[in-house]
Amino acid sequence: MYAIRDNENKVKGVSRWPSHPDDVEIDLSSDEWLMYVAERDAPDPKAVGFDYNGTMVPVTNEDAVGALQMEAGFERMGLQGTVFKLSNGEKLPLTAEDWPAFKQAFFTVRASFFAE
Repeated sequence: MYAIRDNENKVKGVSRWPSHPDDVEIDLSSDEWLMYVAERDAPDPKAVGFDYNGTMVPVTNEDAVGALQMEAGFERMGLQGTVFKLSNGEKLPLTAEDWPAFKQAFFTVRASFFAE
């Protein structure tokens, strides 16, 4: 097997055939290869999200759009309750009383992915 590397010598992928002029043979037991595989196979942390009262709440873009719509409902339209259908298939019932704490938790976790 061969590791296909970019110009910074980072592994981009693996090929069984040395078809790329920059193909470099790699030791599959090396720490570099193990780190590459672990990173490649790790779940997206935004899709994993955070635990909110026993429900795993992802913070993907799709979920953020839903949260913004709920914000409008609770804060501008007087919505008293709804069920937030999350991208992972979970359903989270929320009331107007629950909303401020949920909003703070959701947007704090979501914003952490954009901090340097």
